[in-house]
Amino acid sequence: MRLPAPSTGTRPAAVALAYAVLAVIWAAPSSLAPAERVPDLGDPLHLGWVMAWDAHQLVRRPWALFESNAFHPYPRSLAFADHLLPEALLVAPVFWATGSAVLAYNVAVVLSLTLSALALFLLSRGVGLGVPGLGGGRAAPEAAPLVRPRPARALLGAAPGRRAGVRAGSRTAAAPAVLSRRGAAEGGVDGGG
Repeated sequence: MRLPAPSTGTRPAAVALAYAVLAVIWAAPSSLAPAERVPDLGDPLHLGWVMAWDAHQLVRRPWALFESNAFHPYPRSLAFADHLLPEALLVAPVFWATGSAVLAYNVAVVLSLTLSALALFLLSRGVGLGVPGLGGGRAAPEAAPLVRPRPARALLGAAPGRRAGVRAGSRTAAAPAVLSRRGAAEGGVDGGG
C-alpha cells in the first residue's frame, strides 16, 4: 500500500508558528507572565521543580540524577514520581540561563503543546487527512470525545440523574465516600447524610 504524497501547499514553519500562537493564548495568563505565574499551586510547581532538578543535576552529577533533595533521607527519591527527563532536556537551556523553574515550566507547556500539534498536523497530512489536518478535517469528529469535558458525577461514580454526594431525601450534601472517611465508615457511597 502506498501512502499519498504530502501536500506542498502549507509550510510546516507557518503551521508551527500558528500553533505556537494558539498555545500561548491557551496557556494564558501563565504564558503572558511566564516567569511569575503558574496555573495553580499544585502540579505545576512540582513539575517545574522536577525539571529544574534534572537540569541542575545533568551538569553537576548526572550519574546521581535520581538522588534528589526531596523526601530526605530516602535515596533515589526522584524515582518516586515522573523524572520528566525529556521535558527537562527541552527546557534546560532556559533554566540554565535564568535559574527560574517557573519560566522553564511555562516554556515547556507552550513547547509541548506546539510540538504535539505540529506532529499531529504532519502525521495527518502524511496519511492523507488533508491540510490543515485535524483543523476541520475528517478526524475532528472522532477526536471530539477525547477533549469533551465530562460532568463530575461521571468521574465520582454517581448514578445518572443524581447529584454526586447527595443522598435521596437528604437536605445536606456530603463528600462522596471516596473523599470522606465518614462516608466509607458508614458504608455509604455518597458519604451519608
